[in-house]
Amino acid sequence: MRNVTGLCTIGRQAAESIERYLRPRGCKAGQRHKGIRSIPARITPICSRNFRPIQNQPCSPTRIVVQTQSSYNLKQCVNFSLWNARSLTKKIAPLSSSIIQNKTDICIVSESWITDKNGATVDADFGSSISGFTPHHVPRYRRKGGGLALFIRSDLKLVKNKVSVYRSFESMDVSVRSGTAVMHLVIVYRPPYSRTHKFTLSNFLVEFEVLLESVILTGGLLMIAGDFNIHVDDPSDTEARSFMNLIHSYGLVQHVQGPTHEKRHTLDLVLTRAADSWLSNFVIDWSLPSDNAGIHFTSTIHRPRPAKTTRKHRVLTNLNKDALKSSITSSLEKSDYQSMDDVNSIVSCYNSAVLDSINEHAPLVEKTMVDKPRAPWFSCELLEERKELRKLEHRWLSTHLTIDCQIFCKARSVYNKSCDDTKADYHRCRIDGADQKELFVIVDEISGGKKSAS
Repeated sequence: MRNVTGLCTIGRQAAESIERYLRPRGCKAGQRHKGIRSIPARITPICSRNFRPIQNQPCSPTRIVVQTQSSYNLKQCVNFSLWNARSLTKKIAPLSSSIIQNKTDICIVSESWITDKNGATVDADFGSSISGFTPHHVPRYRRKGGGLALFIRSDLKLVKNKVSVYRSFESMDVSVRSGTAVMHLVIVYRPPYSRTHKFTLSNFLVEFEVLLESVILTGGLLMIAGDFNIHVDDPSDTEARSFMNLIHSYGLVQHVQGPTHEKRHTLDLVLTRAADSWLSNFVIDWSLPSDNAGIHFTSTIHRPRPAKTTRKHRVLTNLNKDALKSSITSSLEKSDYQSMDDVNSIVSCYNSAVLDSINEHAPLVEKTMVDKPRAPWFSCELLEERKELRKLEHRWLSTHLTIDCQIFCKARSVYNKSCDDTKADYHRCRIDGADQKELFVIVDEISGGKKSAS
């Protein structure tokens, strides 16, 4: 006991000496020392019976543990994806596959090419491909192409904000709440200069500054993302420098590093306030079918816990049919149904005997299931094919050889076609094995009619 008390006394003395050493000195000659700050530390005396000194090192009775910010769990945080699709109508299956594999919670799509006429069809196709998401669209007005889309998990609360109409770019303004955190998302797509869109970058900067003035002081964590069609990777581009100077003057930073277009330029950008460090782990993904790469990144915002549902089912795979038949026969013999004259009584007796026998051999089992996004058509073969595709992508990005790029592009086309074919086969099997009532439900689900009960 004395040895332990002595160790504690030595530990406290050593702690006091270390704290005196780490404490910044005061003024000297009327000037305060700069750059000297105390280090946050937790000093704990080691008073343990199993204390063993490290070999060839002095036995110190104190231990300094510097406190650092703990890293968050990426699996429990809200994940984002940004992609320029160039027509989303025939790319729903690859997009759903990417959402499932990257655990995306909020998917931002520019150039969706969705109009008021085909919007319901695209929503139905997306709903039949993956569950647990809600689509939102802003179609282009009076012209083909363009358009913005946002696919967000259903357990995240979304509110659409009022936004002004700009002529040089398209925009969508929403607020997303996850628990107590609020994310202010502004989605932007700036079309390049053309005969049908005669707006230069100078016109865009003027209107974009008006947008920044309206959102820069709003509450919540601000994020401005989309396809700006500005070569911010080129330091000699005067237009890019003007754009970067504008966002820096409003205290914004650009996070995407690396080419996002097949011509090796960075066009898709993600902007946040410099004071808000809530986005990280930016990954550029070339597996999606477009000339623009997808961008996946995560945040420090925790996603809400998924809802849980309890379902009852019977395990009929290992059911012994002979034992079930004998059980039903013995139950009927005990009930003496032959002496009954009423048909309804006989039917009721038979149903009770069958139900009792089934409950004996295959009782109801309760199972708690977590409601999370699911793509039932996504098979293990597609998963293995996607892994091989990612390997080819990594090889191309490491070697930058033309032959590796061609191999990867060919494998990407094969994989995306496999996604479409697998999804079509899945729905075809559902239709072939459905009765008349289920057939109408499946057709309404695929074609965008009434919502399915599932």
